[in-house]
Amino acid sequence: MKTFILSVLTLTLASLTAGAQIRVPQRTTRQIPQDATIQQTTTVPVRQKTIPGVEPASAPNPALSVNMGGGKRMKVELVRNIRDWANEGDRYQTTVYATSSTTNTNPQWNCYTKTVSVTAESVTFMPAMENMTTITAGSIYTFEDFYTGAHNEIVSGRNPITIYTTNIRTTGPVSKEITNPMGSSITTAIRDIVSPFSNELGSARLIYRTFSSDSELDFKLKVTAGGMYGAFKASANYDLNTNEKMFYITFDVSKPMFRVIAERPEKGFFSNPAVEQQNPNMIFIKEVEYGTRLLVNLEITASSREDIAKISASYGVGDTTKKEFSASMDLLRTLKSTTTTVNAYITGAPQDVTTLNKDKLEEEIRALVQRCNYGTAEPIMYKLADMNGRVIGIRSSTDQFQVRDCNPASSVLRLKRATAIITSGSDSKEYPSQFIVQLTKKRSESPADKDLILFSSPQEESIAEIKPGEASMVAMKMNPYPANMADVFDKSYFFYGGSLFVYYYPNFPLDAWDVSGVELKLVFEDQFSVTSTEQIRFHTVNKRLTRDLPVLELRYTKAFEADAVTQRPLN
Repeated sequence: MKTFILSVLTLTLASLTAGAQIRVPQRTTRQIPQDATIQQTTTVPVRQKTIPGVEPASAPNPALSVNMGGGKRMKVELVRNIRDWANEGDRYQTTVYATSSTTNTNPQWNCYTKTVSVTAESVTFMPAMENMTTITAGSIYTFEDFYTGAHNEIVSGRNPITIYTTNIRTTGPVSKEITNPMGSSITTAIRDIVSPFSNELGSARLIYRTFSSDSELDFKLKVTAGGMYGAFKASANYDLNTNEKMFYITFDVSKPMFRVIAERPEKGFFSNPAVEQQNPNMIFIKEVEYGTRLLVNLEITASSREDIAKISASYGVGDTTKKEFSASMDLLRTLKSTTTTVNAYITGAPQDVTTLNKDKLEEEIRALVQRCNYGTAEPIMYKLADMNGRVIGIRSSTDQFQVRDCNPASSVLRLKRATAIITSGSDSKEYPSQFIVQLTKKRSESPADKDLILFSSPQEESIAEIKPGEASMVAMKMNPYPANMADVFDKSYFFYGGSLFVYYYPNFPLDAWDVSGVELKLVFEDQFSVTSTEQIRFHTVNKRLTRDLPVLELRYTKAFEADAVTQRPLN
């Protein structure tokens, strides 16, 4: 999800003393300039035209359970209407349900067991299975058959289709009509198009994606962009019972060369229209991108605070980074007290390569990719669509499972950054209505003991419209408590949980704002620059903020889990 950060409000030190308590923000009365900077929000995809007789986008989303091994399962759901998925981008979420300390034989380390689940949403999928190389644009499957790995095409009674390609060295797309569409005939047509240029190397453009993982399920979701699972296994033992800090970093390098796209025939995919109507869960492969892809997975065991700090600063667990590959390698070369295990998955290369030298990764990857050409290119990405031709998404979510994490015992984690992602429901936040958010921490169980205000956002710059289905990220600024109040932000002092408040100030009496969801991200950092992130997602807020009920309170527990959501008047 692409979000944009609001500017932050500097609160005065005088109002934030050791006894600072939660206070109701008052509306700022000022003239909104005509050229005021508008807060940017994400773009909602336009709803596509529905063809009569074909399953509408509002139809139920089919789902199935996939066995991930080791007693763990993944729920995979086909999402027909993706208009609320910001920019059709990939979204990953790790939810922590509980945290507990574990028995530790080494007093220099504090180890914890977290109960988590992982969710991914995506409309572009990257195969990491041997049999995925046979998937072709224009092929049709049932959703259940495709995601259980059977991949039995539906070929009987198909109307002719037209496929076309992009990025071939000709002056424009090359198209071919296929009378009897099936995987074999589509593959033959693609080879006919590509064969005159099969020995050409294509563009030198490489796409780098770097991410870290704290569980094998998390790893599998990111490797495939949430879309498919299977043959590629991580060598890393994510459940390793050790006092050392484990990091799992994956370099994902791809060289896209050309795409093959299939369009829905004017008369439908089948000569008998009833076939589509009787099988509402059929999907077709709308687009396949060909090229080369290398997945290099590094299992790193760090045993010193210095190395842990370096890695944590660059790769927050669970986050996808945009760090350049060379910069990543430079970082890894500076590590002193680490051991590294490397395994690789490579597709679309001129030869089978399964091992790479960890000290020469960049050189070996670049040398390998340079030898790849149109003739060796294989599928590295695909998009799915329904029988109406609408691009569809996949939502994947794991069962709850446990992961282990260790940090130096002397670490004192303090809250450094806080951001809130607010998603509008059916009624948008209008321009120039304003809002602010405040992050608080409870002092005690007593209702009379007011919360401490930890972070706040600016009211005066929250004037932009947030349309239905759009999400806006709000960066809050830390309140400047005096030095003798340092424990205010210590993670170990969140005994009683706290709240995120949203205060809405409508521009006119009848203005209202529907809030459908809220996500809170808290980043803690210790004195060794080791970070720890807590993500709290309030899935079903569904509250309408109005002039009479403008305050939304979203509580979180001491385990940083979503709690109650309430609404009240301003005073």
